[in-house]
Amino acid sequence: MATVNATVAISLIASADLKANQFRFVNVNSSGETIAITGVGERVVGLQEDKPGEATGLAGETSEVSISGVVKVIAGATVAAGQEVKCDAVGRVIDATSRVVTHFVVGTALTGGAVGELIEVLISKYQQAV
Repeated sequence: MATVNATVAISLIASADLKANQFRFVNVNSSGETIAITGVGERVVGLQEDKPGEATGLAGETSEVSISGVVKVIAGATVAAGQEVKCDAVGRVIDATSRVVTHFVVGTALTGGAVGELIEVLISKYQQAV
């Protein structure tokens, strides 16, 4: 079973109804609001811990975003413990070892799992070139 040990979390306003984004990585827009990831290997600000938009179905709700520590995140493909991971096009984590363009690593998998499963990831964000 996955556990969470987030060392630092911040509160941000959600730019949209992001209730489906719980346990996925997110970024921020130019207004400082959380937005969903829309491309493989994108830069991230952190991991969305809650379901902003669940109460109203609208933008503007506060979201808790973990920016460091050990978090639980949804796997977008089979991931093995010890692998560096990046985001897929919807903020889940996938193996970061194969790449054809520069992308951003979001951390290291501490536990492994298959697509759709919650795994533990130590957040350590950095750019990785081809």
